[in-house]
Amino acid sequence: MIAKLKGKVEEMTPDGLLIDVCGVVYKVSATEYTRSMIKTGQDISILTHQDIKETSSTLYGFLYSDEKEIFELLLLVNGVGPKSALSILNTSNPKTILEGIGSRDPEHFRKLTGIGKKTAEKIIVALKDKVEAIESLGHSDKQDAIEALVSLGYSSRQARETVSGIDKDLSSEKIIKEALKRLAK
Repeated sequence: MIAKLKGKVEEMTPDGLLIDVCGVVYKVSATEYTRSMIKTGQDISILTHQDIKETSSTLYGFLYSDEKEIFELLLLVNGVGPKSALSILNTSNPKTILEGIGSRDPEHFRKLTGIGKKTAEKIIVALKDKVEAIESLGHSDKQDAIEALVSLGYSSRQARETVSGIDKDLSSEKIIKEALKRLAK
């Protein structure tokens, strides 16, 4: 399985990107958020999920582990495939998806994601017992730092870009201090 790609973005496509890794170009489907954070010609490291079927193999890419983890949890739900999981992530961020599952209200979850009632019910039933573990994915120190920077007036994109380059083993307070130093320059 291909778990991560490091290379140069060769081209942006309507539903993903092409990444050149040492002369081999991989087509990676990605969320709108991930695509918005990447530019053609940029060197990137992207987490991937490989979906292998009889007639095809598709890579799905994510800049952040919380997106990938929510994507893979959605795949555990009977009737939710990779395209549906990607679509759900295109309409909601991981934290909002967790709140929708935690609400245990299919109508609330449907409004967040735009999926049908039956699928919303399946997702909630299949993942409601895992919501505590899922919620821990959505509340990382980096995520807390990003939310703090946004509340201070920085754009979500600016906050994510700045925080992504900071050591992940720091507490959220130290990440915020370091991010503010970098943003002040």
